[in-house]
Amino acid sequence: MEMSADELAGVTGGSLRYINTGMDSKAQIRSAPSTAAGRQDTLTNGTPVDTISERNLVYDEVSGRHFVQISYEKNGVTKYGWIASSLVGLRR
Repeated sequence: MEMSADELAGVTGGSLRYINTGMDSKAQIRSAPSTAAGRQDTLTNGTPVDTISERNLVYDEVSGRHFVQISYEKNGVTKYGWIASSLVGLRR
């Protein structure tokens, strides 16, 4: 379930998780829950993020991955995007 910008503005909390790529690489943050969606950002291994939709993971049939919507801080700005759920410790 994707949330609108107005809905996201009202989110308080979420679950704090850390990006774990399993190596010293960057995780790709997508604009939508699909590998076909544009990459809007990258975050380094160990970056803290808040999972917004971890009870409603979105399955991407093209990649065979589940995605979770996240919020994160970068350069003092709160941003929102989608990440493969396995990169924040959520398995399906």
